[in-house]
Order: sequence, then C-alpha cells, then structure tokens
Amino acid sequence: MTPNSRGILPIQDLREAITQGAIDSPDNPIPRANLQPASLDLRLGGIAHRLRCSFLPQGRSVSDRLEEIAMDSIYLDQEGTVLEVNRPYLIPLTETLNLPPDIRARANPRSSTGRLDIFTRVITNDGNRFDDIAAGYQGPMYLEIVSRSYTVRVHRGQSLNQIRLIRGNPRLSSAEILDPHRDDPLALLDGQPCRFQPEDLDHGLPLSVDLEVWPESHWPGFALREA
Repeated sequence: MTPNSRGILPIQDLREAITQGAIDSPDNPIPRANLQPASLDLRLGGIAHRLRCSFLPQGRSVSDRLEEIAMDSIYLDQEGTVLEVNRPYLIPLTETLNLPPDIRARANPRSSTGRLDIFTRVITNDGNRFDDIAAGYQGPMYLEIVSRSYTVRVHRGQSLNQIRLIRGNPRLSSAEILDPHRDDPLALLDGQPCRFQPEDLDHGLPLSVDLEVWPESHWPGFALREA
C-alpha cells in the first residue's frame, strides 16, 4: 500500500492489501469483481447463527459471546437459506483482516441491501462499535443481518456489505474547504458563491434544498394525485 496515501484508500491500494495479506481469504480467493473504486465487497461464509438479540463483544471474542446468545445455527450453501423477518442472524464473513498499525477500516451495507430493507452491520473480536474496525486489527469479521420487511434467502458467497480501508483522518478541516471555495466556488446561491464562516462548516459543507410543488402545467404528461 502506498505509504503516503491518506484518507480512504483507492482500488490500487486494496489490491496491494490483498497481495500483502492485509485482507485475506485463503480458502476462497477474492474475485476481482468484488473490488470497487474505493471499497471491497465482502462475502458471507457457510453458517448463520440465529441470535436471541444483537450484541457487541466489548473486550471478548465473538465466539465466546455466541455461546451465550446464539439459539441455533443454519448451514448455508449455494441453494440458499431463508432468514426470518426481524430476527438477528450472525454470519462469519469469508474475508479476514491483518491490518497494519496505521490502517483502520469502516464497513457499510451495499446500496442494493438497503433498498431491500435488510439491516446489516459488521462486528469484530473485542469490538465496541458496529462497522468500525480498529487500526491494526487481526482476525475474522462477522456480519449481523436483520431483514426488516421480508423473509429473504441468502447463500454462501453472497455480498451484502462492503469495507473501506482508511489511513489517518479523511475529513477535511474547515480551512481546507474554505480555501478552494474562495478561488473556485464549491456551492452557489442565485449564481453567486455561498458565504461560509469557519464555524458554519464543522468539517463539512452544509447544503439544503428548498422544495416546492410546481403547478401541473410545468409537468407535461404528468398529473399530481392524492394518495
């Protein structure tokens, strides 16, 4: 991985992380198609643990906590297994991590997962936050899954979430946002650059949208109807 890269690492660093073993899957090589411009799609392993409730390890291993919380286990295969609605399941992910001390990771659901109203989050050994993987973490990852609207069929190797590798703090300071805004405006209001004060930004660029309903005459071929 490029030693001077900062923020969320791009695909070339993800490839290097796989080559160096920082991201590993010894029994099932990572498909090239799972690499995105700045993220890696993670794959479900071969077993789903049905849980009494959601949990965080908080200084313990996930396997230790499973002995207390798991109700039973279901083996996954290529045909798939049906998960109940509003029941938490925990599935080991195929990929494991062996991160360098200066690299941390952040996980999130894939967009298609969210559109199906399937709630997912990653937990790791000793972890005290969902989806947040500490710098230098070495070990397995597990995916908690709750389908909130439908019974769903999942199968081994399916990708429901993704991971990003991060070095340092990817957030820009207020000054780093304001300086380019003065020369090349990032946001306009009525054709003029928006005026921001450092205290307005808080390490981000605030945006808002003022919506109004246009008369039907502005939408040829469309009509607004009450639900």
